[in-house]
Amino acid sequence: MNYRPASSNQDRGEVKRFDSEQDFSDWLEKADSLAAYGGDSGVEMGMGMTRAISSIQTEDMAVAAPMASVSEKSSFDMGGGSAPDRFSGTNVQVAGIDEPDILKTDGREIYFSPGIMPILYRGMPTPMPLDVMPETFSIEEPYYDQQSSISVVKAFPAEELALDSEIKGDGDLLLHDNILAVLSYDGVRAQNVSDPASPQEVWQVSYENNSWLVDARLKGGELFLILSSSINYARPCPYAPLLGIEGKVEIACSAIWHPVIPVPTDVTYTVLKVDMATGKVKQTASFVGAQGSSAVYMSADNIYATYSLPADTFTFVSGFLMANADVVPSYVLEKLDQVINYDLADETKSVELRNVLGRWFQSLDQDEALSLVTEMNNRIGDYIKVHLRELQQTGIVRLDTNKLEVKSSGSIPGTLLNQFSLDEYDGFLRVATTSGETGGMFWMYGLGGGRNDSANDLYVLDMNLKVVGQALGMGPDERIYAVRFVGERGYVVTFRQTDPFYVLDLSNPRRPTVEGELKIPGYSSYLHPLKDGRILGVGQEDNRVKLSLFDVTNPTDPSELDKYSLNEYWSDVLDTHHAFLLDAEHEIFFLPGSNGGYVMSYSDDELKLSKAVSGIRARRALYLDNYLYVAGDDQIVVLDMTDWQRVNQLELR
Repeated sequence: MNYRPASSNQDRGEVKRFDSEQDFSDWLEKADSLAAYGGDSGVEMGMGMTRAISSIQTEDMAVAAPMASVSEKSSFDMGGGSAPDRFSGTNVQVAGIDEPDILKTDGREIYFSPGIMPILYRGMPTPMPLDVMPETFSIEEPYYDQQSSISVVKAFPAEELALDSEIKGDGDLLLHDNILAVLSYDGVRAQNVSDPASPQEVWQVSYENNSWLVDARLKGGELFLILSSSINYARPCPYAPLLGIEGKVEIACSAIWHPVIPVPTDVTYTVLKVDMATGKVKQTASFVGAQGSSAVYMSADNIYATYSLPADTFTFVSGFLMANADVVPSYVLEKLDQVINYDLADETKSVELRNVLGRWFQSLDQDEALSLVTEMNNRIGDYIKVHLRELQQTGIVRLDTNKLEVKSSGSIPGTLLNQFSLDEYDGFLRVATTSGETGGMFWMYGLGGGRNDSANDLYVLDMNLKVVGQALGMGPDERIYAVRFVGERGYVVTFRQTDPFYVLDLSNPRRPTVEGELKIPGYSSYLHPLKDGRILGVGQEDNRVKLSLFDVTNPTDPSELDKYSLNEYWSDVLDTHHAFLLDAEHEIFFLPGSNGGYVMSYSDDELKLSKAVSGIRARRALYLDNYLYVAGDDQIVVLDMTDWQRVNQLELR
């Protein structure tokens, strides 16, 4: 299929700023009318900033490195005492840009924030199988320790493992130059941890006016916060999402961006650039939106904000009826032509079209109605297969990171999976989308329910956000489960019954091609580049965690070199890439499970279990020199990576 989005569709992504409070209110009234008339039926709509800033990329970083790590002591100010020659950082999409997580290290100290968790009474009996249960048996109810805290642990040398101090509260962490930022549900608190035994709070900001944190990123000494704020319909602007160290941070009406085409809206998203050392807000940018899954991607110079555009069901259904004139009465087609030419908003036309169709359907006897419904359901299915990319559109805006001003806008068919669906490379933006799965958007027209027809595509956009290249039709009637871009290659996993693994050649951005495909059982929901020509997939097969080692040396003939199944239904890696740890020097990786932690080797192109760490509800792991630190809800276990023996352990609760 040689589908290319029409220029009118690309123009739907145009955005501008409000002129005044009245302008905002008028826009909201139009947007609300869309929801009232069912404009969002079955389709996620609204301009949503995402749950994640996907990455920030340096200019000369040709290949997105999977892991932030430090290999030399001089890279950080370690202060007095010994320091490791190497240590790991949080697994991030792009090296050098940190993402919030529950575990951080500076090479000597570990900062761990497991959050509020159930604490079981010691001596609690172990549950036994029913056939060996005694006649009288009871288990004490667990209680919850509400006094959550962040553990500051002396981690290096390993034999001196000890708890230095605790910081009250919990939240995700970011660390830069002895400043530890704790991102909690109500604000950000920054601690100076230069003296690990006595952390001192140096600044604090709090979320205001029904605002909450969506996500954050750290680039050098700049903290990027993404906040979402409920709209006050009585007075939508100005609004103040944050109480900063210098008072309320107020966002003026003229600083809020919105799509030119009104979309159902219930929140405003604000990007704030904060100085990590002082807590001062340096710059802001704001967008209207709706709560839901969208995506934001940051490069060194640009911020890409994506949002879902409303489905134009009126145009779609009108086209369907016109294309099937042999079963539609002439008077209905004549009335439809009149409605199309009305100088009215599409939502009003949609109401009139439903009235016309309703009168037609009511004029039929039961036999005629059954025959029509059966025929229409079949025909609309065929029509959707050809036109499914017209149903769902994602708008994209590009902002300059220096001034946070919109530089360009556009749109593409489909919806995005997560932060890994976006990637900027060599002046182009690559985006992977899924189109289709219509939900119940046609019920209101009496044309049947949703369908599972879908298509998965790759689009390449220039800096004006115009589509310049595309590779279409991966995994028909499936949806994307995982995406990874590595330099001039792209890797996409789709799934419904089997796991097609696609390799894309992106060396020519104007002619991207699907070079190879591999179909295997199960699916991968996280892809991680290993050494040259090797990609690791983490997913599931037969309700167990499955690891796949892919050989992509020949992009036209990818293969699964090896696979390994864990006796686990779930791993946190399936939910967050932060739970994954790679040590390329030892050719091993770590992933947590509900029964413990697992150290896997991928040397010699084989997946082998090097060590299973039991007796711990593993959450994360990191390495300092040749020691692996496995962090669980209530303890840290240290392993010597030369023989995988336990060398130390610290109880945290």
